[in-house]
This record gives sequence, C-alpha cells and structure tokens, in this order.
Amino acid sequence: MKHLLTCMGVSQTRRMSVNDKEPHIKVCSLEFGSVVNVDASSPDGIERAAHLGLADQNIPRLVIDTSRVYEALQLLTEQHKGRLFVLLRDPVERAISKFYYTKIATWERNYKPEVEQMTMLEYADTVYCYNNWVTRRLVNKMSYAEELTEQDLFNAKLILEKKALVLFTDSMLESAGRLAAYFGWAELLNADNWNCIHKFAIEQPINTNPHPLPAKDSPEYKAIEQRNLYDVELYAFAKKLYQLQGQYIDIPL
Repeated sequence: MKHLLTCMGVSQTRRMSVNDKEPHIKVCSLEFGSVVNVDASSPDGIERAAHLGLADQNIPRLVIDTSRVYEALQLLTEQHKGRLFVLLRDPVERAISKFYYTKIATWERNYKPEVEQMTMLEYADTVYCYNNWVTRRLVNKMSYAEELTEQDLFNAKLILEKKALVLFTDSMLESAGRLAAYFGWAELLNADNWNCIHKFAIEQPINTNPHPLPAKDSPEYKAIEQRNLYDVELYAFAKKLYQLQGQYIDIPL
C-alpha cells in the first residue's frame, strides 16, 4: 500500500517514519509525495496524532494508512471528514504469505520466533494465523475470544457496500486509477507516477517475500481456508462490488 501511495504523490502517515515520537506533526517530502510522522497503525500513535490535531494541520491529500478504522475516527473532525477505502487481498493467500513472512521478519515488532519451526498445518491451528481478520476489523471484534456470527458478516458486507471504495492488490494499476478518480486526484497520475506504480507495484514490487503456494485441495490450504470462511465470503462479495463500483468511476488515463 505505502508504495502505491508514494508513487501517487500523496501525503501519507507511516509507521516507523522519522521522528514519529516528536511533539509536533512534521511532513517529510519524498521524490513522489510526502510522509507524515504519525504511526496510525498503533493505538498510541493514533492517540498522539489526535492530541496533536493531525486533521487541523490541513495537509493536502492526506491518507491515514491504518487498519484500525474505529480508533482512527478520533482523527477526523466536522471540518475535516474522511473517506474510507480498502485494499484487499485473497484472504487465504494473505494468511499463507503471513506464515512465511513471520518466519523471517525478525525486524518486525510483532515477530514471533516460535513460528519459525512450525509447519503450515500447525500454524493454521494457532492464534498467529489470521482468523477472518478483515471481517473482524470491519465489525470491531478483533479478540479471538469474540465469536463471529452471520450478522457480523452481513454488517461487514454492508460497510463495504455503503462506506468504502474497494480496491484489490491483484489489480494495482486499475486500483490506483480508481483511487485517483474517487478522491479527485487525477492530476497526480502523470506519466512519471504511472511508471513508478508499474515498476514498484507490478514489475519489481518492494517488500515482498516470494514463497510457494499450496494446492487448493491440499490439507494446508483447506486448514487456513476453514479458519477464514467469513473473509473468503466477504472477499467474493467485494469482487462483485468492485465490478459494480467500476461502472460509476471514470479512471483518469
């Protein structure tokens, strides 16, 4: 996500950005766009941004990059409202990718060394494996102690349908165009920006971890799929919604 936003030339909050603990909001310019010293991926970072009045900084084309939708609401005001967009990936592939990434990502703050020796089947039966992560985020039930219901799935679908622009990682170029059209940023997608997106999102994607993908009829794939049935259904719904939304969005070329 961050590389797509960088290539588009917007201002974006970013975890681990320089000086994200300072008592002031700062905007650091990049070759394309800029980075704001706010960690919107953590509760502490969101509270800090709210305390410092992030919305009142009037930062142009500001994207608050976070999955903590409900916590981030405190960053908005009556004068500075927001729009929600989500970038989705196949939920089973995402969980499998996390399995391989967690084995090597010693630099991450949530690194779990115990995962390194697990098989995928063992991993699928632990709290480290995603459990309908997107559905839980959308209905604000992140604790695995809270059982999801069909009503939660219905509500998650309703939020996507009524409140969100839906984008997909397997359609990055089109997603960039839809994002620009939705927010009125057509002027950002010049030749240089398009080339940047194509290079870093398609040809030479950054921060990727190539890994094998088990067959869909394998025990490993089915175990992870079973753990994410609500997300699988939500993803299929979002694909249909993506086609519907595309009828009303003119992508700038």
